[in-house]
Amino acid sequence: MVTFTGFALGLWLFHSIELAVFSGFAGIAITGIADFGGSRLFRTAAVAAAALLGAALVTLGTVMATQPLWSQMVVMFSVVAAVAFARVMGGYALAGADAVTLFYLLASGSSAPTSALPARLAGVVVGGSLAAIVASVQRDRATSPELVRMLSQLISEAGFRLRRLVEVDELPIPTAELAVPITSTSLRQFIDQRPDRPSGPIPSQRAVMYLANDLERLYGLLTRLERYDMQLTYAQQNALRGLSARWAEAATLLLGARSPDVVAAPPEGCAGFDVVARFSLVTQSIHDHAASFAGSQTRGRGWLDTGELRDLLRHAGRRFRANITPSSVRLQDSVRLGVGLMVGVLTVHLLGLHHGFWVALATLSVIKSDAKRTVRSLAEAVAGTAGGLGIAAAVIVTTGSHPGWLAAALPLCLFAAFYAKGALSFLVGQVAFTVAVLVMFNLLAPVGWTLGFVRLEDVAAGALIGLVVGVLAWPRGANASIGSVASRLVEASSRYVVAALSPSGGASAEPGPTHRRQSALDNSMLADDAFADFLNEHGDQAGAAHWAQVISFGNRLRYAGDLLTAQREHTAVTPHTLERATAAAARLEKACEQLAASLRGSQQAEESEPLVTSPVDRGADDDRPDDDLPDDDRPDDGLPDDDLTTWIQDLAESACALLHSGHD
Repeated sequence: MVTFTGFALGLWLFHSIELAVFSGFAGIAITGIADFGGSRLFRTAAVAAAALLGAALVTLGTVMATQPLWSQMVVMFSVVAAVAFARVMGGYALAGADAVTLFYLLASGSSAPTSALPARLAGVVVGGSLAAIVASVQRDRATSPELVRMLSQLISEAGFRLRRLVEVDELPIPTAELAVPITSTSLRQFIDQRPDRPSGPIPSQRAVMYLANDLERLYGLLTRLERYDMQLTYAQQNALRGLSARWAEAATLLLGARSPDVVAAPPEGCAGFDVVARFSLVTQSIHDHAASFAGSQTRGRGWLDTGELRDLLRHAGRRFRANITPSSVRLQDSVRLGVGLMVGVLTVHLLGLHHGFWVALATLSVIKSDAKRTVRSLAEAVAGTAGGLGIAAAVIVTTGSHPGWLAAALPLCLFAAFYAKGALSFLVGQVAFTVAVLVMFNLLAPVGWTLGFVRLEDVAAGALIGLVVGVLAWPRGANASIGSVASRLVEASSRYVVAALSPSGGASAEPGPTHRRQSALDNSMLADDAFADFLNEHGDQAGAAHWAQVISFGNRLRYAGDLLTAQREHTAVTPHTLERATAAAARLEKACEQLAASLRGSQQAEESEPLVTSPVDRGADDDRPDDDLPDDDRPDDGLPDDDLTTWIQDLAESACALLHSGHD
């Protein structure tokens, strides 16, 4: 309705073709291509920001359309690559990047004198204002109820599993737990496959990804507690009961049954390195992130609170800095897209094509992150355009290009195009969009259905450009990147653990914990982006589950480094225990190096000496983590802080398990 109303106002009220076209396409960009969710306040702000950016790009595109070819190509690459790279922000930036790009493509692809600029800007203002009005009156679009249900159910199930471990009498398994099997891996896949992947700098968006990471940590702890049948003291059992109650509070927060302003006291038992301390810290993290997420859903808040703007900018800077590397799939995608549209500009001029905008739009639509999907998109784009041409010809011939009939048909065509894009397929969307475009142009001037052949020619040219660039530039997409990115996450995180244990606290020549943590955090962001692209490229559930486990392990190591850094400030560790823990950390680092080499497909993992860390693999006489120490240097097994060595050894065993599963 926004698109049709803007187009109609420009054509029949203001009697300006430029205003009608840019108003209509502003509606297509903001309401059809972009999909801004969240509260009305933030959705309206996102629409306004997109319109303002669109106006600036329309101005730049109109000016550049009359400039020399070389400058058009340079600016096209710069604008498209910069907007595409902004997707690293996630959230609204990810949802609106293509919409903002469309403004520049339309202005630069339809040459006009600068005298047409006021009418074009007026069209953007009309279309953007209509979109903002609609966004402000629609009800809040909260996060997917299915996502909220998954988060709440996983937290509740974790509480049930913990209660079974600490209660004397076994609890019966609730039927609901068996009816809907959900895992932390399936949760990560669900989040990463969303078109508006909630990983941006806004705290409430980050809370979703942080909750996913927290749940992976929590389930890892639960699995090990169950597997090794640890003997818990009475005090530990009481502490764990209290923690399970905190999980129930977090699940209640997510479901909106309790105000996020009511925050319970932090859990007890955070000192030391035993299992209760680790459960305590992840519990506090889950509760904090659930409260942040719930607050954004109930009050529409999340990034205007005091102090959070600084946090937003700091996190945005981290994401941009982390992605300035050739291994970043976001950087690869932006360069690929910029090169493709730059080549499109050159092709339009060399072949003398009539509608450069259609060529650029086809290139934008066809280029994907891997060659296989690019080929499929090309076939669907050309076939959809040809099919739409046939339907449009029938409509135009039947109505005789009568403005009244065409005006009545246009809203239906636009609705079909927008609906098909999200609910059906790219092929059907191309059919409906072609019909809508031809009807729209016949309302501007009775050009007939033969204009469809021009569009088909331009779409085919743009699709071929997309294919060539997609095949030549990083043709394997995330499939080629995820192994190396995940390997760097594992290596960086394991080095962070070693640095956090260093008695010098980073005073030596080696990078300290702060530097190591930043490296691990950067690689975690890159790995999450690569995994999201991997899910979009592949339907291989087994492969997705494997990479989810690897990334989860890398994040688990990073959180272990955080815990070591925080706890060592107020937890005394004996020299004997530190020596044992340092030796275990060295074995952990070696195991992670072998795992990283395996993930990269290197022969290093097979050529290096076997690393034995699992109690299952060790002999009966080699089952202590400090067997390399002299007898008089071994501390008693009963020392409480020996939990540190056991914990790090457990991390090394997890690395070996992933290494062996990869070989299998």
